[in-house]
Amino acid sequence: MFAVLAAWVASSGEPADATVRWVDAALERAAGPVEPSALPLLVLSLILIEDFERAIGVTTDSIDAGTADGDIPSISASLTWRACAHYRCGNIPAAESDARMAVETARKFPRGIYTLFSAAALVEVLVERGEIGGAASVLEEAGDPGDAEGMLFNLFLIHARGRLLSARGEHQSAVVCLRDVAERTKQAGWLSPALACWRSDLALALAGLGEREEASALAQEEVELARAFGRPRALGVALRAHGLVEGGALGVSLLADAVSVLERSAARLEYARALVDLGGTLRRVNQRVLSRERLSDGARVAARCGASTLVERAHQELLVAGARPRRFGPELRDQLTASERRVADLAASGMTNREIAQALFVTMRTVETHLTHVYSKLDINGREPLAAALAASVR
Repeated sequence: MFAVLAAWVASSGEPADATVRWVDAALERAAGPVEPSALPLLVLSLILIEDFERAIGVTTDSIDAGTADGDIPSISASLTWRACAHYRCGNIPAAESDARMAVETARKFPRGIYTLFSAAALVEVLVERGEIGGAASVLEEAGDPGDAEGMLFNLFLIHARGRLLSARGEHQSAVVCLRDVAERTKQAGWLSPALACWRSDLALALAGLGEREEASALAQEEVELARAFGRPRALGVALRAHGLVEGGALGVSLLADAVSVLERSAARLEYARALVDLGGTLRRVNQRVLSRERLSDGARVAARCGASTLVERAHQELLVAGARPRRFGPELRDQLTASERRVADLAASGMTNREIAQALFVTMRTVETHLTHVYSKLDINGREPLAAALAASVR
């Protein structure tokens, strides 16, 4: 019941602090791993209030418990929620690893809510990677969510489709998709800007069509809601969208506010995005020196997040701004494939090769091959320095 209260308060748009006490109460009463019926509500609440560290901890405990019990549906659900937490705090490689495994495990069962949810999580990640074709394929395989059970997960998939359409420059189709998200959230009473920042995304799509008046109104509305909610990621996302819609001197001011807010948050991807957009806007108002500084900072943070598309955009902006930027290569962890990252993470956590093979439903030989590749790419000689090498690569 405490988990139910936490999720309802968090999604309805009440100040985030009102959710914290219900989350704390739920976790205090959980003896060991959170039971499957409460897990989605509790992790959703933790993600919305931007307590990503505890969200990752809770889902990791659930994955461990599911692995011990052979509970594949629980593993799939927990992997998807953990992917969402990793994505929101800007660890794209970890998010991709979890999302891919969640999609794979969801395929073992008839199509259900976690088929939709895991697909949505993977689409978000692939868009950040610049793998637009791959994201479209995931959506096609997931199918039309329609109005089947699991309305929240339908919403996530439709929102992911809207973002993909925007990334492809199909603003008119994106607007239709995002208006559907808006209608569904309003019907459900989900007013929190942290649940689905559809106002920001819709504002940017409308701005792409030249519909500035509605775009500005939506962006301002989300800023007001995010200020009331009281968490930096939500506010930074809203300020960034408002700044991009307005442009000019006002846009610079709003984007600078977004950077300032996000700098203090755990949401490193959104911080990188705000830096790059501020740099681009500064260039357009002819403040080229400051523009290059912000763009370089944004590219560096984006590379650490593994956000390939954003790194490339920052590079192109730097060229236009008259800089000779160095290419930000992939971080060490970003060089690993999704399968290698999964194995590396489990090995770094202390699991044996046999335990990893059982957890991932692969052979021992596959685990050994992946670890050999990981050691080579990270330039280490075994398990002992693995955890430190992985941690250093995402700082």
